[in-house]
Amino acid sequence: MKYANHHIVKQGLFFAAASVFGNVLNVVFNFYLGRELSTSDFSLVALFMGILYALNVFSNALALTTSHIVGLATPERRPRVIVWISSRWGRSILAFGIVTSLLWAMLLPFLSSIWEVRVFDLVFFIPVLLFSGFAYLNRGIVQGEMRFSASGSIFLTESVTKLMAALAFVAAGFAGWAYMSIPISIFFVYVVSIWLRGRLPEKQTFIGKTRFFPRRFFV
Repeated sequence: MKYANHHIVKQGLFFAAASVFGNVLNVVFNFYLGRELSTSDFSLVALFMGILYALNVFSNALALTTSHIVGLATPERRPRVIVWISSRWGRSILAFGIVTSLLWAMLLPFLSSIWEVRVFDLVFFIPVLLFSGFAYLNRGIVQGEMRFSASGSIFLTESVTKLMAALAFVAAGFAGWAYMSIPISIFFVYVVSIWLRGRLPEKQTFIGKTRFFPRRFFV
């Protein structure tokens, strides 16, 4: 049990450090593009970021709810709970992503005229609508399994890939495409979340003790 507590503390510290470092990278991302991009190019990045932050209100709620349900389940029921969530909620997320993507595509001419950006640029936000829900669902599952280092890695992936993609676009002379770093980062988060979730053991044990969140944790 002592080893288990020590292991959880280390993962918790990594999660906290990843959250802080990820937010610092987000600030660097904004400062860097603010200096390197023209006003019109940076406004497109700001538009994508603003819509993403609005979408994250629902995505974070999904991740926290998933973490709550998975963490509250007993070790014996947890694999079945994860399968049920992945199947039932996964279908709902897929349906939501398809519907919102179609709605977004239908509204592209209208949104383009309001925001005064090209329809072509707005098309690239569709991958965010399709993949972000699955990424946050997987993040909630690994966090509910008390794999805080995996959850921190998922959080950090978005900030790192977003900044690296922006640096690559600017360095290659395609600064006007820097907004593409946002959908690229969401896709990488989706891929990494699937990979980390696939590495979860069916049952987590430490010195004969199976770990799970006590019910009072959620009260």
